[in-house]
Amino acid sequence: MDAERIMERVRRLLAIANDPAASDNEQRIALEQAQRLMDRHAIEEWQLEEDHDAIEIIRRMIHLEANPCNWYMAELANIVALGNRCRASYGWRRAGNGRNVVCSISIYGARSDVDKTEAIWTAMETSRAAMWRERARTTPRAKANAAWRNGYYRGFQEEIARRYAILRREMESDGAGRELVTVRGSQVDQ
Repeated sequence: MDAERIMERVRRLLAIANDPAASDNEQRIALEQAQRLMDRHAIEEWQLEEDHDAIEIIRRMIHLEANPCNWYMAELANIVALGNRCRASYGWRRAGNGRNVVCSISIYGARSDVDKTEAIWTAMETSRAAMWRERARTTPRAKANAAWRNGYYRGFQEEIARRYAILRREMESDGAGRELVTVRGSQVDQ
């Protein structure tokens, strides 16, 4: 059987499994058969979606208050976006002192991926800020030392990037994961 015929059979079986008019026994058998076909042919749930090739790519902009740490926030947003099949960019303006300041971050991707990216990035930023404040409070003259703060932020980012790289390698180790990363990545890049 060719791949599209197998996927259509799995879709029909799943429709029976979710049909309230079908008996419990019919639903159970249909679900078991669908799962066996999916396992045998390495079919992932996302591949069964009729419109997985026609995903709407959105842009979400996050505005930032002027802060010298915004460069680190933008870099972390890029790391998290790439780890969640999205892309990130930043907007900047020239501050009164002549320096460039990041004033916004844009995240591009499928709506569900953008929602996840924004939630993870926000949680990481909140965690990073809380941890840095605690470390600065317990370290003499740390708050006044921008190099110490920047080193802390850089170390945090490097650890997050390392962890995402491990996850990406694990996901790409099987064919279906590699296909999902490739398909979604090319959609967002376009």
